[in-house]
Amino acid sequence: HEPLDNNQKYYYAIWSVKSVNGVPQYSATNDFMSGTPYWEGSNGEPITEYVDYGSNYRVAGADGNWIELTNNIAAEDPSWKVLRSFLRQDQTDREIYDDDLFVCGDFAEMLHNNAEEAGVRTAYVVIFFEDEEVGHTCNLFNTTDRGLVYIDCTGSKTADVNADKEVQLTEGKQYSPFAVFPVFGGSWGDMGIVEEFWVVW
Repeated sequence: HEPLDNNQKYYYAIWSVKSVNGVPQYSATNDFMSGTPYWEGSNGEPITEYVDYGSNYRVAGADGNWIELTNNIAAEDPSWKVLRSFLRQDQTDREIYDDDLFVCGDFAEMLHNNAEEAGVRTAYVVIFFEDEEVGHTCNLFNTTDRGLVYIDCTGSKTADVNADKEVQLTEGKQYSPFAVFPVFGGSWGDMGIVEEFWVVW
């Protein structure tokens, strides 16, 4: 959807529709979402955006500070080869996981900002699980040859393995990450059934 004005909030609503005897019939349920594009400032400088969901939820890192995403207007969708190359050299997954200092939200923030700085367009993804109070985060890349690829770079508490993981993210399905680089990575367990998720580009 373009063109859009920077710093202007836009609202969207979506319904399903079917034709009954040539007459459109809309679903009784719907979904609403708003978003504000923050691609660049008035002088072309990158703009930092927060990860907001609706009007009453904002994602914070382990230290309590809001997650801040810096977008690069020149960033482009990568091929799978380019994405793998970027992930191989990026050191985000080697950070040590610490409940009080650096958690999944911080990993996804760092990977997002590193990728955008490197010219690789990426998104931040927030995930909720069924019957779980604690959610999760990962990143999304729209690759030119494989389509949408979800990457979870959340590291371990020892940082002794490559923790870059790919995951098939589907509502109602198990969140089951697997290593992007199996020869360097460890094994990763299921995290729960995905209830819902939202994506911030």
